[in-house]
Amino acid sequence: MEVHHHPQVEKKNFKEYFLEFLMIFLAVTMGFFAENIREKFNYKENIHQLTISLMNDLKIDTAHLGVLLQRSNFKIKQIDSLYAILQHPKDKINNLDLQRLVVGASLNFNFVPSNSTINELKSTGVLRLFSATKIPKLINSYESIISSTKIVADIEFDYSRQYIEKEFISKHFMPENIFNYADSASISSHSFIPINNKLRNITQDELVQFSVDLVLYKIYALYVRNFYERDRQQAVDFIKDIQDEFKLSNE
Repeated sequence: MEVHHHPQVEKKNFKEYFLEFLMIFLAVTMGFFAENIREKFNYKENIHQLTISLMNDLKIDTAHLGVLLQRSNFKIKQIDSLYAILQHPKDKINNLDLQRLVVGASLNFNFVPSNSTINELKSTGVLRLFSATKIPKLINSYESIISSTKIVADIEFDYSRQYIEKEFISKHFMPENIFNYADSASISSHSFIPINNKLRNITQDELVQFSVDLVLYKIYALYVRNFYERDRQQAVDFIKDIQDEFKLSNE
């Protein structure tokens, strides 16, 4: 009968156990530090990319607002020229110039901010990454002034529709000139040229009333122009604040 001898298991001493524990501990610790380093690097890279994206959006806004300022200044000049014409007696007014200036004065230009980055920061909760910076406060301030501009621009738009389109163009333009106005609007509002100098049912008192309405309309046109100028400066300052906060060049 065979006798099976069990192999003897060599027992490890305390030093060997300690070395194995130390190696496992060091491996876990190094992995932890490596993960922290990787997360920190990704965090910094994510912050950098978002700030660059935010700056690019603001640069688009400054360019757009610059164009709107030029257009607003042109419209205000059209209003002034139109008002000057309306001070003449009815039979001394050139109706071709009158109609052209009426259309020029009715133009409205809305500012739509490039807020894709701000929306992303808010909707994804990434804005918390900037909690230790001035960025959340700057975003709130920027959105607040843009919101106030929209309110004034909407009032200006309502005045334009009510006192220029409804009370003057609709009541006194000939159908063929209104049709030409609609066609030119699809190309460029500045391209409107009336087909003839005829106006319908226009009296001197109506021209006087229109000049009064025009003055009230100009008040809001000036407000909007000034708000666009303020918004543009705010966007420029916002870009500079970002550059100062994160030590960025003008990328």
